[in-house]
Parts: sequence; structure tokens; C-alpha cells
Amino acid sequence: RDYLDRAYYDEQKELDIVVDPQLTSTASSIAPHFAEYVKQVGGQLADDLGFDFYGDGLRIYTTLDSEMQKLAKQAVIRNMDDLQTVVDYQWSRSNPAANRSTNVEWYKARTDYEPFSTYWRERTTSVNDMIDETARYQSVRRQGLTKQAAIAQLRANEAFMDSLKTVKTRLEAGFVAVDPQTGYVKAWVGGRNLTDGWYDHVEQAKRQPGSTFKPFVYTAAIANGYSPMTMYPDSVTTFYDAVGTEWRPRNSGESTGQLMSIRDGLAESKNTITAHLISEVGPKESAFYARRMGIQSPLQEVLSLGLGTSDVTLLELASAYGTIANRGLYNPPVSITRIEDRFGNVLYENTAAPTEALSEETAAIVYDMMRDVIQRGTGRRINNVYGLRDYDLAGKTGTTQNSADCWFMMMHPNLVMGAWVGFDDQRVTFATDWWGQGAHSALFLVGDFMRQAVKNPDLGLDKDRYPMPEGLDIGIDQTLPPLADPGRSDDTNQGGRRIGW
Repeated sequence: RDYLDRAYYDEQKELDIVVDPQLTSTASSIAPHFAEYVKQVGGQLADDLGFDFYGDGLRIYTTLDSEMQKLAKQAVIRNMDDLQTVVDYQWSRSNPAANRSTNVEWYKARTDYEPFSTYWRERTTSVNDMIDETARYQSVRRQGLTKQAAIAQLRANEAFMDSLKTVKTRLEAGFVAVDPQTGYVKAWVGGRNLTDGWYDHVEQAKRQPGSTFKPFVYTAAIANGYSPMTMYPDSVTTFYDAVGTEWRPRNSGESTGQLMSIRDGLAESKNTITAHLISEVGPKESAFYARRMGIQSPLQEVLSLGLGTSDVTLLELASAYGTIANRGLYNPPVSITRIEDRFGNVLYENTAAPTEALSEETAAIVYDMMRDVIQRGTGRRINNVYGLRDYDLAGKTGTTQNSADCWFMMMHPNLVMGAWVGFDDQRVTFATDWWGQGAHSALFLVGDFMRQAVKNPDLGLDKDRYPMPEGLDIGIDQTLPPLADPGRSDDTNQGGRRIGW
């Protein structure tokens, strides 16, 4: 017979028993996080209809596109494995910032390192806090050990520390694709794999959106009569809120000191330009439009809101961007189209109609401004790396301080795609600011997905243009030069509360 050996027994006996309630059928589905979300939504709908979601043999029809889902999963797996290799290596060096390679193949060729060894050795306070938060630590403390002794014992426990290190240093991701014309969710990847946990980075995780929130400020401005060619100085300026609190945001790169249009400010993701704009338009008005467009999470109506300091979900962002892509009409995200009983009788059918959040003119101008992000701004790698110049794309990069959250949102007239990359524990971040930008991480997931999706004509991602209203003045100077150095992307939030310590 097989028995537990004494060493394994002693190691495991104090650990709390954790039961995973997830059903095998859900875990093995093509989109497990989406399936879990459907269970929540469908369960509520069934209750409202007087049925048992699990016991009455209901048939649930969802919006997911199996081909898009397959491509999304492949994009996440390919790119996250590469990005994990980058952070593993960089955090194994005594001076991570000294290594500036931007070629992932260089990192994949390294073999002489222990992943995250420098972080684990030098970030003593953070690691001790991580230990302090575990169930195992609480179990050891119940044996009468002091905090210092308990941490010392667990630090000496190689198996425990390896397990903790695996969880805390795993780079995570979320990806979602939504049809802006219907709100139908077409692809949903809530995490890298279920072995590492069920935490959903599409609908459950709330993080600071950084510069991906900026379009809501610009939308509020355009809706209030501002022109895309409105000019502000690209220089660090001190602002004061209604109670006199000082705010002095800066760019992640250098400021030019020159006048810059808000069109260029959005394309190059200049915090200085957004700061001037929200100081005039106001955080209340910016939050008003963000909510109209689809943001449901609470928004703190302060000046730094414009740089993305209020937490939101990836699904909210995709839905709100969908309002721009859908010519100003907002569709809430839809996961279930129809519910039938076991005999085929229709019990529920989605009949949600879009609501007008923006004028068609406002949406068109903002979409056109966000084309510049892709064509010559911080998101230009979509074209340079993935060869998508023939497609009418618009989008926005986003990064929060210390590279804790990396975002990329992209719009096609028929699909909105978004990705988030980061660590679940915000005390762990990218080691360098180049890799820790949305333009150099989250963008890869979206670009990879789109490059594969356009090869399938059945997915509807054709080369049609966004329908601009006839005679609309979109405010553009055709002689404008390319924006910043292609090797740099100034999309980092440098103006809000600090996170990621």
C-alpha cells in the first residue's frame, strides 16, 4: 500500500483544507471564466422566471464565438509565457533596470538564472507581509510562536516558500472581445489557466485603468464643444482642486514645453495635456460621460481621475469603448441571448436596446482622434509589429505607476478588444518601465488576436471604415509629423495615488 511519508505529513497537516466548488463541466469548457459568469447571470434570470437554473433542464444560449475564443486563448498563452520569461529573468538580476533588452527572444535564450531571486532576496518587507497574509502563517501563530519566529520558520520552509513564490510572481492577464453593435461578448479569457486559480481578470478584478481612462475626458470635452485642435502647453503645471489640494502631474517621459493639440496629446498620451483638459472640463463632467458610456464602478470625482486613478474592470472598459465604436450608442455587455425550458419553449430572449450616450458626431470625432493612437501614437506597434495598417483601428494604451497595471484597448467598427496584464499582488510589478507599459505587454495580446482573426472572413473583421458623418470637421492638420520615438511610449499614469508598493 501507499502511505504518506512522515516528512510530507508534517508539512501538510497544518494547512487548511480548501474545497474547490467549481464544476468539472465548467472547468473543461472552452471559456471557463465566461461559463462561470453565465452561471451567475443565468441563475438570476432563472430565479426571476421561477425556474431552477440547475434542476429544471434549461437550455442556455450564449453569445460566445468559439473561433474567436480559440484565437484569444492562443494569444494569451503565447504572449504571457514570453512575458513571464522576461519578468522571471529581470527580477533575477541584482540591478533589473540595467538590462534594457526589448527582444523577448534574448530572454528566452537565457538559462543561467533563478526566476525572481533578487526580488525574493531584497524585498524583505513585502515578502514578510505576503507570508503574514497566508493561512499557513495563521496556523503557525496559533501554536504560540511570535510573529518574528513564525515568519522565520516559514522562510526556512522551502516547500512553503516555493509555493508562495509561484503564486505571487505569476504574471496574469485578462482578454475580452465585445461586439459594439449588440454588446455580445465574443471572447473572454479570465486568466492564464485554471490550475493557477479561478480569479477572473475580465469581470471580477478591478484595477486602475491608467491612460485608458483618458478618452472619457476627451469625449466630455468634444461633447462640450472643444475642438481636437484645442491647444495646451506640454509642460508640468500645478493645479488645485475645489478644496485647494495641489496636483502636479507629469509625463513618464520629457515634456516638450511646446503647445500641443488635444488630438496629439491623446495620441501621445501626454498627462500634461489631459491635466489641462480635465481642469477645464471638470472631473464631474468627465465621470458623467464615463458612466453614460458604460463604466459602472464608483468614480472619485477628482482631477487625477483623468489619469485613471479609480478602479474599473476590463469588461466595463470594453463596453464603454464600444459606445464610441457604435457611433454613440451604448449596449450593456450581453452573455445570454436566449433561455428555453427542456421542451424548447422560450422563457427568455435578450431584447436589450442600445441607449444614446453620445451624439453621433461626438463619437465619430473621438474615434478619429483615437485612430492617431494606432497610426502614429503610443499604440503604433499594432501596425508596425502586426501588419494591420489596412484596417480601420482606434485604441488606447494604459499603464499605472510602477508598472503595476498594463492595458490596451482597441476598436474596430465591428469589434472592441481589450487586454490587461499585471500581477494579482500589486506589490509585485514589472522590473523595468519598458516592459511594464501597456504598449509593450497588453498590446501584444490584442495584436496577436487581431492578426489571426482577420485571416478568417467569417469573423467579420473586414477593411470597412468607421462611418463618419458627412461634412464633419474632425480637426486635423494633414501635415502633422509622426509623434514620439518609436521605442518609447509615454502612457504611464504619473499623477494619481501611488500603487504597487
